[in-house]
Amino acid sequence: MKLSVRRWSGLLLSMGLLLSVSLQAQSLRILPNLEKEKIPENELADYLTRMTGQDGMSFGLLRENKQPDGNYIQFQQYYYKVPVDAARITAQVKNGVLQKLVGKWVDEPLKIDVNTRLIESQAIEKGKEYAGFAQFKWENPAAESLLKALNNDHGATYFPNPKLIITK
Repeated sequence: MKLSVRRWSGLLLSMGLLLSVSLQAQSLRILPNLEKEKIPENELADYLTRMTGQDGMSFGLLRENKQPDGNYIQFQQYYYKVPVDAARITAQVKNGVLQKLVGKWVDEPLKIDVNTRLIESQAIEKGKEYAGFAQFKWENPAAESLLKALNNDHGATYFPNPKLIITK
């Protein structure tokens, strides 16, 4: 197990516990012409779960976007209820029937223990060590006060909310 900090463009976005495994989220795949299988929209998550053929794998609805050419429904892949990083599928549905799947997903067997023994405070400390910054925004009272004022929310904070995810 590896603890890490997720970064983007050099900014600390969020801190989390990452289970590091040698999984290969497949590169972008397109499965066209699925209308022949007549998979109804309300059975998509079950169909995707069966497609992986693995115990513990499932897909959950992220968002839906209705367009003139059909609905586009995005799903997140999970392994024993833990999100798999970058494993998302978008389903194109027209007239209530699946037309096409586009996305990345893991269909190889995973043999990892998702029952972490670290608590959130340990994850935050490990993430801080990994990032190596002298100070984080949540440790700066002026930055915290400004955030609360800008959002008109006394509960607003930059303090991270660690989440367990599976990544490679």
